Amino acid sequence: MPYRYNSNFCVLLETHISGNKAKNIIKKLDFDSWCISEAVGFAGGIWCLWNKVFWSIEPVSIQDQLIHMKIRDSANNIWWFTAKKALEPLGGVGLKHPGALVHWRRF
Repeated sequence: MPYRYNSNFCVLLETHISGNKAKNIIKKLDFDSWCISEAVGFAGGIWCLWNKVFWSIEPVSIQDQLIHMKIRDSANNIWWFTAKKALEPLGGVGLKHPGALVHWRRF
């Protein structure tokens, strides 16, 4: 995936997959690091995938419908990033579609 789309950070929402099946799929996507919020049954699931050469990422909170991370880029800038299943915005800058929200803020 990083090679084909020139991506080094990716968030997938509503994956509906958890456990070993999720980990096997993530390994095939060719990112060297990840954190996941497991799907519950066949609902939910958030995957945050990245490559360490571009990002230093520390997951701060992983919940059923939310992943909050502290991100440091290669220029040593710090970003706070939240991927959340939501219908309402968190404030600041974000991308939204029904049922999911990605939010980031630079400090």
